[in-house]
Amino acid sequence: MPEINYNALSKFLASEPLPGFFLAYGEAFLTRKAFDKIIAALVPEERRELSYELLEGVDASLANVKERLATYSFEPLLVLGLKNAPLFSAPTAPKVAGFSKQEIDTFQKFIKKPFLEGHFLVVTTDTADKRRALFKEIKAVGLVIDCSVPKGSRQADKTQQSAILRQIMEGTLNATGKGIDGDAFAMLVDRTGFDPSTLSDNLEKLVSFIGERVSITVQDVQKVVKRTRKDAIFELTNAVCDRNAGTALFYLKSLLNAGFHPLQIVMALSNQLRKLVLVKFFIERSRQRGIPCWQPNSPYNRFKQHTMPMIEQADAEITATAENWDRTLAGHAAPTPAGKSGKPKTNKNLTDLLIAPNKNNTYPVYHTFLKTDNFSLAELKQAITRLSEVDMKMKRSANDPEIVLDNLILWLCTKGEKNA
Repeated sequence: MPEINYNALSKFLASEPLPGFFLAYGEAFLTRKAFDKIIAALVPEERRELSYELLEGVDASLANVKERLATYSFEPLLVLGLKNAPLFSAPTAPKVAGFSKQEIDTFQKFIKKPFLEGHFLVVTTDTADKRRALFKEIKAVGLVIDCSVPKGSRQADKTQQSAILRQIMEGTLNATGKGIDGDAFAMLVDRTGFDPSTLSDNLEKLVSFIGERVSITVQDVQKVVKRTRKDAIFELTNAVCDRNAGTALFYLKSLLNAGFHPLQIVMALSNQLRKLVLVKFFIERSRQRGIPCWQPNSPYNRFKQHTMPMIEQADAEITATAENWDRTLAGHAAPTPAGKSGKPKTNKNLTDLLIAPNKNNTYPVYHTFLKTDNFSLAELKQAITRLSEVDMKMKRSANDPEIVLDNLILWLCTKGEKNA
């Protein structure tokens, strides 16, 4: 059977015949929706009391699943549901975190044979390891539904996340005949982040709140929806690099409220500003040599064609120099131990010295160059010194960490050279 995306499930369920095994994996809200769609397609509402069984708690064992599927039922139709099954837990995980290897092996052998006629199994799980023999066997005998959504911050990831949230919004509101203003939806997403379950719940609350009105407004969202979004720390570092004090302070408070340790925040800022120092030094050095590699606000295409070749050359020179130093210091000792791939392990310290460790992903490097336009090299050097001082201050004094970080953010976002 093919592996399909969640969006293709409804069309597949309209076809005949349907397989005996369904596995949906990925984002919790989408797997739950996929599960409900499959159950609705297999078992009419009026027959579920006798023909549908959801296994939970002590009943949710693979031995019980196998026993029920291998036993003839008084009803011609039997559908078993198994939610959040830990089918792909790590082999070293404790027993409570998943099924044993013996259980998995026995189950894998069992599903190779067709189920009894009219017997179906619908399973959901948060992750699926496609390398495992069990996954390959399930895909061979049943249907696998990919409900995963990228959680990254790349533009492609954000676009896919936004599309999923918009689908949920349309599905929820179309069923009620209601609508939502564009600005209101943007505010709703900003307050919930990528959390499909919370978004759906909030939309239902808003529908109830507006009563007879046909459209949800910004004012409705402000009154009904609390901010539950868990902000990523890169939101703070980006705001600091943009020297946007108001936005940076907002995300700082959000992160502290979410339980981030103040020293985690200092470390994240230090790592980001060190990258800017590395890039800014590279820009200044190329300018001094009479071959400028970067002009402020250069377009991405020019960066790829003009700047990236110079970066690759500089990174290659640094790599060669570091390797020579290693050989000299080691006295031509044995080479660096190989990793699982057979290649020498990457030197973490060396990676930190490279501008573009992954040359196949240049867009983040381009954005780092854009952010260096907001700082002079002298300002960045001062910022690194100030961060080091703040780090020591937090470890040695009883000052309120939030006040210390507030002052740090304001200092970093103030343009011009300053007294540290």
